[in-house]
Amino acid sequence: MQNGRSSIVLEASKNKEKIASRSKWAEARGYGDVAASEDGATGMSFAKDEEKNQLTVTPIKSLDGTVTLPGSKSLSNRCLLLAALSDGNTRVENLLESDDIRYMLEALDTLKVPVERDADDKTAVTVTGQAGPIDSPTPEESLELFLGNAGTAMRPLAAALCMGKGKFVLDGVPRMRERPIADLIDGLKQLGADVSCVEETGCPPVTINANGLNGGTASISGKMSSQFLSSLLMASPVVDGDVTIAIKDELISAPYVSLTIGLMKKFGVNVKIE
Repeated sequence: MQNGRSSIVLEASKNKEKIASRSKWAEARGYGDVAASEDGATGMSFAKDEEKNQLTVTPIKSLDGTVTLPGSKSLSNRCLLLAALSDGNTRVENLLESDDIRYMLEALDTLKVPVERDADDKTAVTVTGQAGPIDSPTPEESLELFLGNAGTAMRPLAAALCMGKGKFVLDGVPRMRERPIADLIDGLKQLGADVSCVEETGCPPVTINANGLNGGTASISGKMSSQFLSSLLMASPVVDGDVTIAIKDELISAPYVSLTIGLMKKFGVNVKIE
């Protein structure tokens, strides 16, 4: 019983500390006494219940200021890959600061794709495109790319590297080895790629022996992930010849595919939808 009483007293003490902290925060911003105060400019009011140890804040009437939204993971890695495949320099701004983007940037570094970081803005880079497929910088040896749990790096890179020349192994953390990629691998094989994943699980690591592709037709499922279709779409422009991709069932997350096509058009790619 004594232990239970001590924990109750301790919890009450913590609650009072929180109330005191909130009071200081409000007072520092000109809201006055939090016990019962109102800010005339915004209509924000506070009421503190000492007995219940709780603070009530009513909705404000207006809010002014500037908010900078963080970049999108899906947009960031799509832009980075398209920039790497394109001709010339592309400046990409407002990259999301996340593991997915970090692993993509590290992969481009390993592939010797020039990526210049902006010293004054850590969310901006300039990518020098390869004007075509990305070839291995070590053609005689297998190049390993560790991509953590970054699906937005693993899947697009698996498709893009099949279009160039070289030997690659794409792997990640244990969780990545549980994320399906077999449908994408199947679509790449239909285009003539020498690529494989773990047969028993249909998951990474992905092994690629690339020697370029000449276009063709691939029929893939759209039920598992729209990233498979997006990955094929982004990689297709660098092959010799046209690529036709058919969805053999339902396409989930169609807006993400529309996002991919919209970005490709910004890079000058002609995508025909039938």
